[in-house]
Amino acid sequence: MICSTEGHSSIASLLIQHGAALDARDVDGWTALLFASRNGHHLIVDQLLAAGASSNTADPAGSTPLMMAASEGHCAVAGLLLAEIGASDNTTDAVDEYGRTALMFGAYYGHVDVLRLLLGNGVTVELRSLEGWTALGYASLMEEYETEKIFRKWRPEISM
Repeated sequence: MICSTEGHSSIASLLIQHGAALDARDVDGWTALLFASRNGHHLIVDQLLAAGASSNTADPAGSTPLMMAASEGHCAVAGLLLAEIGASDNTTDAVDEYGRTALMFGAYYGHVDVLRLLLGNGVTVELRSLEGWTALGYASLMEEYETEKIFRKWRPEISM
């Protein structure tokens, strides 16, 4: 877990080669993939996915690696995860305990490149969180005007 948090890809590689449990959880319920995704360590994310780590694992609040990457603006990591998700039965529209998606996290924090990537991979734009917000609504709430423009250009008819 520490090498996934700190970005030590050579150590991660060594641990994987020697049979480290890829989906093991720490005391807070986080996996190595969650840590690497949140911290933007795309080499480690790639290593973990190639070795068979579950791309749809979630923390106790339901946040997935894709949500972590989207919330932090890690486009390279999000791309790796989307490629893996697209190759399996997983969904890009997974929700956390509040009904929020990766697209909503990206919109809330104004990560334009991540939004373009997610939209280009067919995420559902119209979903609403348990609070009733869409991704566009979160972008408006946070005054992320560039993000709003992307949504309006992508889907002019969507509402908040």
